[in-house]
This record gives sequence, C-alpha cells and structure tokens, in this order.
Amino acid sequence: MTDIHVFFRKSEDRSDVYKLLERAFESVFEMPAPVVAIDKNGKPYFPERTDVHFSLSHSGEYIMCALSKDKVGADIQKAQQISDKMTKRVFTENELDRADSLSLWCLKECFIKLKGKLDRPYKEIEFLESENAFCGPDDTWGMVINEIEGYAAAVCAEKMGNVIVSIL
Repeated sequence: MTDIHVFFRKSEDRSDVYKLLERAFESVFEMPAPVVAIDKNGKPYFPERTDVHFSLSHSGEYIMCALSKDKVGADIQKAQQISDKMTKRVFTENELDRADSLSLWCLKECFIKLKGKLDRPYKEIEFLESENAFCGPDDTWGMVINEIEGYAAAVCAEKMGNVIVSIL
C-alpha cells in the first residue's frame, strides 16, 4: 500500500501551489524538489523523478498538493451548489441518490487529473461507495477529505493507499 501525502495551505494566490509542492516534496522526501515540466496535455510532472507523482489544485482561499509513488489526482472545491442541470449532466443514476454532490464532483475531477485528461464523458466516471473509500472506473479508488470547513476535497489513485493529511 502506497502512502498519499496531501497538503493544504491557505492562499488565494494560485501560483503558491508550486511553492506548496516544493515544501511538500522536501517534507516527504527530505531533499530539494526537482524541476517541474508540463506534458502535452498540460499536466505537470517531475521529468527527473518519474517515480514520484503529484497533483495540484486550488479553489477560493486554499491550495492543495498530493504526492505519491503511484499516479494520483487531487481536487479541492469551495462549497457551492451544483445546479440541477449540471447534476443531471455529470452524475450517474447511482450517484444522483447521494447527498454530497460536491464531493462526487471532486472525485470526478481527481480521476481526470489522475488520467491526465478527460478520456470519457463525465457520466461514465462513476464512483461507488465502499467501506472507507469510493471505487472508481478502471479499478481506481478515491477518498473524500473533509479537513477544511466550507470546502470539499478528494484524492484518486490507481492503488489504494494510506492518506496522510497536513495543513500548513
């Protein structure tokens, strides 16, 4: 089981997410963070450390970073109402019965970040609740993180892992 390190920090400056990534990398691996590059789909990665994966997100006053030895996606969203029209467009029949549509939205966004692009319609990205997590498409799993009041956050990975949360 791989650890997924999730870091949050209060900051309205989106560019601070890369400073958070540097700090998170140094905290987890006890060495300076490598240079970040951007792939053809716009996903950032470490070309010199292909054994380390990360995902970044920001919303409202918070930024988020997830680091793992396995591919990972992360998303944070400031609490907001999702319109009925959007709900019907992106959620499956099974998901429509769930009360917390914002957390499901985060899980879907995490899946897209994990894959590096939107490779199917949102309605085909279905997360079903299991014991302590959500089972996603392509044998992925996701976990909702309720650490910051007024926000929904989640991570998604190819392999289930221990989620270690830090608020800096």
